[in-house]
Amino acid sequence: THKWMIYVVEPPQSKQDVSAFITCVRFYLHPSYKPNDIVDVTEAPFKLTRLGWGEFPIRIQL
Repeated sequence: THKWMIYVVEPPQSKQDVSAFITCVRFYLHPSYKPNDIVDVTEAPFKLTRLGWGEFPIRIQL
C-alpha cells in the first residue's frame, strides 16, 4: 500500500493564488474507490490524499 497525493496549485512564478479563479476541483479516481471515486475539493489548497496501490489515470475537472 502506498500513500499518494494529487493537488492543483498555481505555477511557481505566479503572483496570484489559484483560489482567486478556481472554486472547486473534482477528482475522478479509479472505480475501485467507489463509492468515493468522485471527490470534490472546494477549498485551497486543492489537495487529495489517499492510500492504494498500482497506477491509474486521474481525470481532474476545474
